[in-house]
Amino acid sequence: MRHTIQLLFILLLISCSSEKISKEEKEQSVVTKKSAINRQNIELTDDCVFDTSTFKFTSQAIRKFNPTIKFHWDENEKRAILPLEDGDSLILHIGGCNHFSYWAKYRTDYSKFNDSIYLLNKAKWIAENFFDNGFDQNYVRFISDKKYYLENNGKPLMKSYSIHTDSLIQENEIYEGFYFMRDGERTEIWIHGYVN
Repeated sequence: MRHTIQLLFILLLISCSSEKISKEEKEQSVVTKKSAINRQNIELTDDCVFDTSTFKFTSQAIRKFNPTIKFHWDENEKRAILPLEDGDSLILHIGGCNHFSYWAKYRTDYSKFNDSIYLLNKAKWIAENFFDNGFDQNYVRFISDKKYYLENNGKPLMKSYSIHTDSLIQENEIYEGFYFMRDGERTEIWIHGYVN
């Protein structure tokens, strides 16, 4: 009887230890699978130089401007659409992969197309309120100091301006300039810059 109890006790210990090993193996398997998934995600984003969270950067810029403003996020284009006063709107994209881009398009009434002072002030306003990392201050400085020139593009409903950068600009900062365009009943202000 005593040998039978000892035998049962030994069998019970073996059974418990094999359940423990099995549970540890399952946990290790889950950890291994999670590690493989994380490695795969890192491999997918390793080609990107910058954080690709465009929603995060774009929405942060909007919230900095006005924490209560409502906007629509266009997932396909990775940009925010903000309705503004007087029927104007702003379309904004900040972020990227190989380039960290600051891009905005401001839409206003078509009659503003011939009001250069309004358009230049609005381009400064966009950069100052929604861009950062130097693009905010530098675009304002370039426009205020008239460090831009009108390009001859042969399109009567488009005025395209290039920027004369200076020694204060880092080599990897690209200022694409800005342009004003008539689009039907709207005038659009486009402004764009990025870091390589």
